[in-house]
This record gives sequence, structure tokens and C-alpha cells, in this order.
Amino acid sequence: MPKIPLSNGTWVVACDGAKAVVFENTGDWEYPHLELRQEMAQPDPPDREIYTGPKGRVFNRADGAGSTIERDDAHQRAEMQFMKSVAHYLDKAVADGKIKKMVVAAAPRALGVLRAALSKRAHAAIIAEIDRDYVKMPAYEIESVLSKKQ
Repeated sequence: MPKIPLSNGTWVVACDGAKAVVFENTGDWEYPHLELRQEMAQPDPPDREIYTGPKGRVFNRADGAGSTIERDDAHQRAEMQFMKSVAHYLDKAVADGKIKKMVVAAAPRALGVLRAALSKRAHAAIIAEIDRDYVKMPAYEIESVLSKKQ
């Protein structure tokens, strides 16, 4: 990964399907310093708390044979909804002039959902996209990874 120009005021967004952290670089390009601006998370209950009954069944009227109906993936649906709320937050911050440039680092599936949900104005503010999950890393490690020469 090439060195990313984290100039002063650049925002760094790290997210996955359940958590997002938003930092602002208050340092400069050579010595970045990421300060936390926002942290968002969604609860992730286990399946036993989401699905309370048995799977549904469908019966064919002609021969009486039945089959089960697969449940939709509630976790995936919740992740998509969460990523849309992150996109809404970023869109508003760009529209309000808080974000001029941003770097987005997200797990691949979350990055795809985020891309689709962001406005054109927010897309224009993105200077780099990274398809890796940095959400559990502390700020100093993210600084190091993004400013590392390879």
C-alpha cells in the first residue's frame, strides 16, 4: 500500500458492519495525529435472540409435500442498515463543510455497501479507499499503517 497523504484536516473513517470510528488528522502529512471525532456501533445479538420460532414451512397443494423456508440473514440486513447510517453521517459532515478530504478503510463487504450509500459529494471528498478492516486498531497504529512507505 502506498503512503497516503494525510494532510491536516483529512478525516479517516474505519468501519466494519457493526462499528465505525471517525478520526481527524490534527497533525501534518509527515507526522499525522488522528483524533477521534465520532464512534458508532450497533448491537449484535446472537441468532437465538433474533429468531424465536421454528423455520417456516411451505406445502405444495398438489402433492402435499413440504419444504422449509430459509430465514433472511438478519445480521447482514442489520450491517447494511448500519453502513447506510454511517454513510448518512458522512454525507451530512461533507455537506456541512466539516469534511474536505477523507480516507475510508473498511472490510470489503462493508466498503461496497458504503460506496453505494454515499452521495456524489461525499465520493468526491474521498482521496483513498482501503479494503481492510482497521476498526479495532488504535489510532496510533492506523497512523503508522497509513503513513508507512512500502
